[in-house]
Parts: sequence; structure tokens; C-alpha cells
Amino acid sequence: MDMTKKKTAKQKTATAKEVFLKFDKLLEPYREALKTASGLTDEQARLLIVYAIATHKDFDPIPILDFNAGFGMGKSSTMKQLSKICKGSKEISAETKPGLRDELNNCRTALIDEADKKLEKSEGLIRDRWSKSTGKVTYKDIPHGRWQSIEVNTFGATVLATREPLSDIALRSRCIVVKMEYLPGNYHPVDVDYEEFVRIADMITPKEIGSRGRMQDTWKPIMSIAFAIQDVILTGWCLGEMAKEQKVFNENQEFDLTEACISVLDGLARDNFGNRVKKPVHIHLNEVSQALVDHFSLHQKPIQIKEVYVQQGYKVTKYQGFPAVLVDPSTLPAEEPDDIQINKSGEKSGDK
Repeated sequence: MDMTKKKTAKQKTATAKEVFLKFDKLLEPYREALKTASGLTDEQARLLIVYAIATHKDFDPIPILDFNAGFGMGKSSTMKQLSKICKGSKEISAETKPGLRDELNNCRTALIDEADKKLEKSEGLIRDRWSKSTGKVTYKDIPHGRWQSIEVNTFGATVLATREPLSDIALRSRCIVVKMEYLPGNYHPVDVDYEEFVRIADMITPKEIGSRGRMQDTWKPIMSIAFAIQDVILTGWCLGEMAKEQKVFNENQEFDLTEACISVLDGLARDNFGNRVKKPVHIHLNEVSQALVDHFSLHQKPIQIKEVYVQQGYKVTKYQGFPAVLVDPSTLPAEEPDDIQINKSGEKSGDK
């Protein structure tokens, strides 16, 4: 081997090690603070630090972080400690869909403790929040005596604390799940220097990396920052977690396709104000195909989508020259009271 090339190779290795040691030392106080506040492993603490850094960057999409464990496992204390270094942290208390929608408006990092109950009627709202293209909600209101179409920006980072595993596979595929286990100790949140953390985050330029599917999209912000700071401990651990999550996703993807096809019909069978249409309507299958990509990252051709709808009893014919599914709004799942946008007094429901 040419001595010049050999020397250059050694220099690259040394540089990578120096980068790792530099950021490992800078981030150590924050990592240790997380472990002081909970029973996290070292790898999990590294993951949370990198996630916090990601909230200070312009990632799109940005994954949902889910602390999943039983009662008394430190989910809440971990969330409180993490909130000290995430950008624009906000605790979300609303339990209705309209209330949650309003609290998520322009919220950079949403912290949702005891999320199991709050997700029962709002999984789609949380699911779509991860991407700029889907993190938008339009509803109708009369704030000044005239009907207006109002768009809410719900895009941003999301941190959940759940006791039960997420049942919605589309939501789960957008999540990085942190399985927490009990470790003995006296855990409590501690103060950290937020401004110093922001300074460190500003020093980091995420690496450009490709992705080949939903799982890679979900973990891309984490991996691009981990590569940038040369954290081989974290990257190795992440690859193992990604493999586990891919297996879960693959096992549930067939079930998810049927559920997703029905779900997008409810979203597409609406007027410009976001209210469900009252009469049967034709929805082109190419619109359904795009909605499946936007909301579920499921790539299906119209002929494949047609088979799903025919199996579910829907009528698929040509409409205006293109294949379309005929949707009778009365056959769609009944809307919950919390879905009603305007009450009789003209106020948005769920706001009180």
C-alpha cells in the first residue's frame, strides 16, 4: 500500500475518533442528566440527546418519539428532562381532537404524557404531524360573523408517553419506540444549560444520507446526526432497533393497507372546509394512491387499490375517464362528537 494513502487513512480514522471524543464530552452532562432523571440505558440516553438536537434542525419528516412502559417506569420524568433541551417544548393537555389540533398549532416540540387516552380519537392527527406535507388541518369557523376556512400548521416533533404498544401500525412506523424498564434509583429531573446545548447543536451539520423506505425515513434524522458526531455506539444500537421495527412493520403491512384505504376515503370525502360531504361522491383512485403515499407511505397502483375496495364491497367504475371509487358518506365510520367543527353558538367545539 502506498505510504501516502496509508497515512491519509490513519488521519481519517484519527479525525473520526477526535470528533467522537469532542462531542461525547460536550454532550456528556446532558446524557448523564437524562440517566439521573430516569432508568435509561446509555444507548437510549444517546438517542434522546440526538433527538433533541434534531428538534433544532430543519428535518422533514421528523420522527415521533414514544416512551413505552408500564406505570412507575420513569416516562414522565424522562419527558420533563428531555423537554429542557428540545426546541419549543410544550406540554399538551387537550384530550379532544379540536383541542389537540389547536394546541399543536405551530408547536415545535409537543410533549404528550399519558398519551394512550388522547390517541384514541386523534391517532391520525398525531400521525400526520411528522411531515410538513401532511401536518396541516383545515376547518371552518366564523370568528367575525362570516364563515372562513382556517388552516392550522400541526407539523413538528412529538414525544409520547404510552403504557400500551401503539395499535395503529401507520403511527407506529413513524415512531422511534423507547422501551423503558425499571431500574432501582432515586430519579428526578435536574437543571441543565439550554443555551449551551443550542450552541453545541449549532456546531453539528447533519450528514446527507439516503433512505429507501418508511423505516429509513423515520430514523434518518437520528442517523444523520449520529454519523455527523461519529457516535458509533449509537449508530450500532440504532441499526439493531431498526431491524426489530422493520419486522413489526412487515408483519402488519397487509392489514394496514386495507385500513389505510378506508381511512383515506374519510379524508378525501370532504369539502373545502374539511367537513364530510353529504351526498355520494366519486373519488379517483389516483387521488387515493397519492393519499396513501402522503399519509401512510404505502405505494400502491390504482389496480391494487381497486382490488381492496371491491373486496370491501365498494363500487369502482370509470368517472370522467378515470377509475374511481363511489363513496356514500353514510357508509363511512360515524364521526365522534369531538369531530364537529362548529357548535350552535359559532364556537369551535372542544375549546373549553
